[in-house]
Amino acid sequence: MNPELIWDTLAVTGAISLGLSLLFFLSWRRRRKKARQIPKSTVLELHLKGPLPELRGEGLLSQLGGGPSLTVLELIRALEKAAKDKRVQALLVRIGQPQMGWARIQEVRSALTRFRDSGKPTLAFADTFGEGPGGTALYFLASACDSIHLQPSGDLAITGMSADAPFLKEAMEKLGVKPQMENRHEYKNAMNMFTEDSFTDAHREATTRLIESIYEQAVSGIAAGRGMADERVRALIDVANHSSEEALEAGLVDSLEYYDEVLEGLKDRFGKKARKLALSSYVRRMPPPKGKKVALVYGVGNVVRGSSNANGLTGSRNMGADTVCDALRSAARDKKVEAIIFRIDSRGGSAVASDSIWRAVKEAQDKGKKVIATMGDVAASGGYYAAMPADHVLAQATTITGSIGVIFGKFVTRGFWKKLGVDWDSAKVGAQADIWSAQHEFTEEQWAQVHKMLDRVYLEFTSKAAQARNMEYDDLHAVAKGRVWTGADALERGLVDQVGGFYEAIQAAKEIANIPQDKDVRLQVFPARRGFFEKLALKKRGENASPLSSELQSLQQFMAPLQSTAEQSGLLPSAGVLATPPLPRS
Repeated sequence: MNPELIWDTLAVTGAISLGLSLLFFLSWRRRRKKARQIPKSTVLELHLKGPLPELRGEGLLSQLGGGPSLTVLELIRALEKAAKDKRVQALLVRIGQPQMGWARIQEVRSALTRFRDSGKPTLAFADTFGEGPGGTALYFLASACDSIHLQPSGDLAITGMSADAPFLKEAMEKLGVKPQMENRHEYKNAMNMFTEDSFTDAHREATTRLIESIYEQAVSGIAAGRGMADERVRALIDVANHSSEEALEAGLVDSLEYYDEVLEGLKDRFGKKARKLALSSYVRRMPPPKGKKVALVYGVGNVVRGSSNANGLTGSRNMGADTVCDALRSAARDKKVEAIIFRIDSRGGSAVASDSIWRAVKEAQDKGKKVIATMGDVAASGGYYAAMPADHVLAQATTITGSIGVIFGKFVTRGFWKKLGVDWDSAKVGAQADIWSAQHEFTEEQWAQVHKMLDRVYLEFTSKAAQARNMEYDDLHAVAKGRVWTGADALERGLVDQVGGFYEAIQAAKEIANIPQDKDVRLQVFPARRGFFEKLALKKRGENASPLSSELQSLQQFMAPLQSTAEQSGLLPSAGVLATPPLPRS
C-alpha cells in the first residue's frame, strides 16, 4: 500500500477523532453547565437525616463524598441566600432522624424562621415524630414552618424533658476500684457518677434547671410557630403521645399525607415546571461569596494539647491547642482579615490546652483583630475558657455553657487487680514519685498537693472569667462553682453577650468591621483544609502528613469510647481537668 495513502488515512482518522472528541467535550461542558444551573422555578428540599456536623472531615471517605451532605454553616448561609433568590419559590423540610443537639436544632430552626419571614412558603414533612425519644426536639424544629404534614401512620410524641444519670459507686466497690477525686466546687459533678449513689442537692438543682430551661425554649418556640398559648402547648405536651388524627384535631399538624402526596401538592401549587432541588445541590451551585474577608476558626471536640484530629469512622474530634492557636495567629497576621469568628463546640478538657487557646485569642486582639465567639451545642468548662476572652460571645438559648470549675483525682485499682489474681509491686525514687499511681492511695501530703492544684486552677479560671466578663470576682464566683447553664440562663447571668449562632456572629463581625449589613462577607477557614491526596503528597516537618496512616488508625480510634472509659477508670492517664459530662437527651 502507498505509504502516503496510509499517512493521509491516519491524518483524516485522527482529525475526525479529534473533532468528535472536541464535540463530545463541548457537549459535556454544556450539559455540566446546565446541570449546575438553578431552575427558574425551584422548590428547595432540606432533608434532615444523619449528622449535621460543624465542619467536614478530611479523610478519604469525606473526600469521596461519603460524608454528610451539609455542615451547619453551609445550611445557614444557603437558606439566607435562597430567601433572596427569585428562582426559589418554596422550601420543603423533610424531617428524618437527624443527629443534632438542642443548640444545633435551634440554629437550624432560626434559619428556617428567617426564610419563612421572607414570605416564601415553608413546609415540613415527617413520617413520624414518634418511635422513640427525640420527638419534642424534632417537632420544635418543624414548628418553624408555615405548615406541618404528617404521614397518616405516624405519631406525634412530644414528651417534655428528662435527664438520667448513672451512679457507679456500688459497682466501683464491687470491682475493688476506689475513686479518689476532688472538685471545685459543688456543681462540678462529673465525678459524682463514681463517688455517689444518687444526685447530690447541687447536682439535682443544676440538672433540673438545665432541662427546665430547654423545656421553656421548646414550649415558647412551638407556641409561636403554631399560634398557640404557652399553656395550651404545655397541656398538649403533658398528654405526650398523640396519634396522627389527634395531632390534626389539636392543631399540631396541618394535614395527614404521604411524602408523594406532599410533592403532588407542591406541583399543583407551583406548576408542573417547578423543579425540586436538594439544598445540598443548591449549595454546590452557589457562586463563592465575595466581599471583605472574615476569618473562621473552629474549635470542635475535647480540648487537648497538640494537634487537632478527627476519627474518620465515628466523626468525633479533638480540639488541639497547637492547631487552634496556629490558626488564630495566622488569621491575626493576615492584613485582609477584618475580624475573626471563633466557633466552639466542646465539653472541655485539658486546663493547660484551654489556657493556651485563651492566650492565642488575647494575642489576636493585641494585633488589632476583634474576635467573635459563637457556641454550638456545648461550650462548657475548657470550651468556655477558650471562648470567654472574645470581644463578643454568642450562645444559642439551649447551648450548654459555663461549668467554670475544675475536677481532678485518680482511681486506685489495686483491689480490682487483686480480684483477678494480679499482684503489683513498685519501686520509686523521690518521696512523691507515686502520687499518680493507681496502686496507692493519696497520702495526706499528696492530698494537700491535689487540693492546692485545684485551688490554683480554679482561681486562675474564675479570675480570667471575671476580667473577661467585666464582673466583680464574687459575682462571677456565684455563677461559677462548676455549674452548667443554658445559653438563655448564661445571658441573664452575664456569661455571654447575645443569644444566637453563625448568622448573628456574622452580623456582629460586620458591625465590628464597619461592613454594611446588606453586604456579603467571605469567610475563610483557618487553617486551610487539605484534601486526602494533598496530605498524601505533603510531608511537612511536625505534621501528621500521611492520611493513609490516619485512615488505618481509624480502626484504633473507633475504640475511643472504650479508651475514654478506661481513662475515667484510672486505667489510662487522662489530661482532662476542665471537662463537663454529657447530659442525656430525651
